[in-house]
Amino acid sequence: MDQNTAIFEDRRKLTTWLSGANHSAADDLRYDEKMVAAYLEPHCWLAPALERISRLQSDHHPGIETVARREASTLLDTIYYRTSLRPTRISSSAEGGIAVVFEVPGRYADVECLNDGSVVAGLTDFEGHQEVHELYLDNRTQVVRVLREIQRFIERP
Repeated sequence: MDQNTAIFEDRRKLTTWLSGANHSAADDLRYDEKMVAAYLEPHCWLAPALERISRLQSDHHPGIETVARREASTLLDTIYYRTSLRPTRISSSAEGGIAVVFEVPGRYADVECLNDGSVVAGLTDFEGHQEVHELYLDNRTQVVRVLREIQRFIERP
């Protein structure tokens, strides 16, 4: 395994561990607090986003199920590893799932992870332009294509 592959795998394992998915007491011993903080320093948006998802779940917001939390964690993983997008906020959605929001003045996009396992992306520019895309998180090519479309939409002048 080359160094880049090893670093990528360490990042993936750490992301999974921080999101609470499949982590055990052995993992707790493996990742001490200083190492986690030092590792995440350059990637500061990821840890708070995963923490926010965890808090939404643990606060028992009405309607948020484990499936929405899992899908939101998978979505953040794809955003982090495949794009340069950075969520503006993570919140409970009107439908009871989890919304990952991207916004700038005049434009808004979000990806909602719903309790039934469906994932929907919406874009609007307050001038009447609206788009909606259904995402299939197991189709990484399609998800990355829509996320890059969101990125172009948010970053355009």
